[in-house]
Amino acid sequence: MSEPARRDGRDEAVAAPSGSRRALRRSTIVVTALNLLSRATGFIRVLATASALGVTVLGDTYQRSNQVSNLLFELLAGGMLFSVLVPGFVDLLTAGDRASARRLAAVLSGRGLAAMAVLVALVMAFSQPLMALLSAGADPATRDAQAELGAFLLWFVAPQLLFYLVGAIASGLLQSDQRFAAAAFAPVCNNVVVTASMVAFAIVHDPARGLALTTGEKVLLGAGALAGTVAMTVVPLVAVRRAGLGFGLGWRTDGLALREMAERGAWGAGHVGLNEVLVLATIVLAGSVPGGVIAYQTAFTFFLLPHALLAHPIFTTIYPHLASSGTAGRYDEFADDLGRSLRSICALVLPAAGLGAVVAFPVLAHLDMGALTSTGTRLVAMVLAAYLTGLAGYSSFFLLTRASYALGDARTPTIVNAVATAGSIVAMALAAVLLDGTALLVSFGLINAVGTTGGSIALHRHVVHRMGVAVPVAGSIARSTAITVTSCAAAAVLALAIGWDSRTDAALAAVTCVTGGGLTALATNHLLGGDLPMLSRRLRGAA
Repeated sequence: MSEPARRDGRDEAVAAPSGSRRALRRSTIVVTALNLLSRATGFIRVLATASALGVTVLGDTYQRSNQVSNLLFELLAGGMLFSVLVPGFVDLLTAGDRASARRLAAVLSGRGLAAMAVLVALVMAFSQPLMALLSAGADPATRDAQAELGAFLLWFVAPQLLFYLVGAIASGLLQSDQRFAAAAFAPVCNNVVVTASMVAFAIVHDPARGLALTTGEKVLLGAGALAGTVAMTVVPLVAVRRAGLGFGLGWRTDGLALREMAERGAWGAGHVGLNEVLVLATIVLAGSVPGGVIAYQTAFTFFLLPHALLAHPIFTTIYPHLASSGTAGRYDEFADDLGRSLRSICALVLPAAGLGAVVAFPVLAHLDMGALTSTGTRLVAMVLAAYLTGLAGYSSFFLLTRASYALGDARTPTIVNAVATAGSIVAMALAAVLLDGTALLVSFGLINAVGTTGGSIALHRHVVHRMGVAVPVAGSIARSTAITVTSCAAAAVLALAIGWDSRTDAALAAVTCVTGGGLTALATNHLLGGDLPMLSRRLRGAA
C-alpha cells in the first residue's frame, strides 16, 4: 500500500473564524427549514399521486416514465456537474473572479443544452421501444398498454432534461457563493405544481378505467410533470441574477480549465449515473410485484425525509468549506470539518431512522386515500422499514463523496459505487428468483442498506488515507447505535401496547412512539456521553 499523501499546508492550518462558523450553522438551519417545507409539500405530492393513480399499474407506468429524465440527466450530466461545479466555482469566487464564474456557467449551459437537445430528440423518437424495455418486468396482460401510455408521457418528460441542466448549474453557482436558500426552496414549487395536476387528474379520471386514459388525461399528467420542473428551474435562475451572477449561453472556453474539469466530471457522471442505474434496476425488478414500482417509489420518498432534513443540510453547507480547505491543503481543518459532519449525521440519522421504521406502521396504516388502499400502505410501510436500516450509510456516502471531490479525486467514489451497485443488482436479481411479493421488495431495502454502508466504510478509509489525517467516527457510531436500539425498543413496546387498529389508536401510537422513543434516546445519550449535546450547543451558537 502506498504511503499517505503528504499533508501540504497542514502546519499552516488555522481554525475557521467564529463568524464563519456561525454563518455555516445559520446556513444549515436555513437549509433544514426549507428542506422541511420541501419534504412537507413533497409528502403531500406523494399522497396526491398515490391517491390519484393508486398502487396500481397506472401508478407504476407514471413513475417509470418520469424516472427516464432523472436517469438520463444524472447518467450523462448530473454527476459531471455535481463533481466539478462547486469546486470549480469556489476556486473562482474565492479569488474574487466572479466574471469568470459567470462565464464558466454560461459555457456549461450553452454546450450542455446543445447536447441535451439532441438527447431529448432521441428519447422522443425512440419513446416506444424505451418504455417497452422499462416495462419488461410488468404483467404480460397489461405490459403493452403500460408501454404505450409511458411512451406518450415521455414526450413531456424528455424536455425536463433541458431545465434540469440549467437549474443544476444555477444551484451550483449559488451554493459556491454561500447562498443556499433558493436551491433548497426550488423543489417546493415543483411539489405544488405536480400536486395541483394530480388533484385535477383525480377529479376527471375514473379509476375503474385503469390504463384507458383520454388524451386530455394523458396531457394533464405529462404537462403537470413538465410544468413542475419549469417552476423548479425558475427559482435559482432568479436568485443568481439577484446575486449579480446571472449568466446566458456561451461556447468559447478561453481561459477556463475545462479539460481537467471534464475529466473529473466524467468520473462524477459515472458515479451519480450508477445511482440511477440502481434505481432503474429496482424499478424493473419491482415490476414483477403488482403495484411494486409505486410502492418502492413511495417508500423511497419517505426514506429520503430524514436524509433531507438531517443529513442534506450538513453536507450541502459544508461542501464549499471542504473544497476551499482541500484545495489549499489545510488538511487539519478539512479533517475537523469532515469529522464533525460525520458525527453529526450519525447522532441524528441513526436514531431517526430507527424510530421512523417503528412509526411507519401506525402512521401509514390508515392513510386510505382514493386508490391508495390499506393493502398498499402496509406494503409501503414494510419496504420503508427495510430501506431505513441503511439510511446512515446512505447519508454518509453523500458526504464522503463530496469530501473526495474536495480533495480533487472524483475517480475513487465512482469505483466504490460501481462495486456496491453491481453487488446490489446481482443480489436483487437473485432475490427476484428466490422471493416474490412483499418479501422481494423488503429484500431490496436490506440489500441497498448493505451496499451503501459498505461503500461508506470503503470511502472513509480512502479519504483518510489521501489526507494522512485521522477522522475518528467509530465511537460515535457505537454510541449512536446503542441509542438507536434502546429508543426503538421503547417505541416498539409502546406501539404494540397501544396498537393501531383504529385511526385514533394509530395516531396515539405514533405520537407516543415518537415521544417515548425520543425521550429514551435523550436519556441514553446522556448516560453514554453521546454527540447530541454538542449539536445542541452548535445550534445555540448559530443564534
